[in-house]
Amino acid sequence: MQYETTFYNLIDLLQKIVNDINIQITTTKMVKPGYYIGSPLTDYQEHPAEYQHLINTIKGRECIKKIYEDIKKEIAANKSNEGYSLGNILYEKYEEYRVYLSPYFNILIQILVKIHNCPFDSKGNYVDIFGAMLTQDEINLIDIYGEEYYIDNRLDTLFGYYFKEASYKG
Repeated sequence: MQYETTFYNLIDLLQKIVNDINIQITTTKMVKPGYYIGSPLTDYQEHPAEYQHLINTIKGRECIKKIYEDIKKEIAANKSNEGYSLGNILYEKYEEYRVYLSPYFNILIQILVKIHNCPFDSKGNYVDIFGAMLTQDEINLIDIYGEEYYIDNRLDTLFGYYFKEASYKG
């Protein structure tokens, strides 16, 4: 009974961590183009363009999706570069999103360790419960960070042991 309580508390904590993630995305939109009036030699007047800055906030699992999409874009943009390093890209993105990824990966590791140390024959049930709450973007993010960027060797080892068949291989 204590195992189950701890397991479900960890799952609940992961949900809270994911739900508390929010990323603000600022986009700039030209509202009115710039133009000039008059002759450059006499009464030349410049009217600069007017811009509107729009702030959009995404939350929860949409943030995980955005982080993973940012990583994919960065990989695609740099694959042909001679100095391309997947590890460096992942490091830079981890640092950019550290405030979100650090607690996320830490609780994931605790859940995976809890499943691995399950004292019952029903370990598969806990794997299924945990796996059912992960989106494909989360699985991809966990997989790429587990394999390619050292966060904690337990992340790759345990995640790979239980979830490899569902992960992204592109």
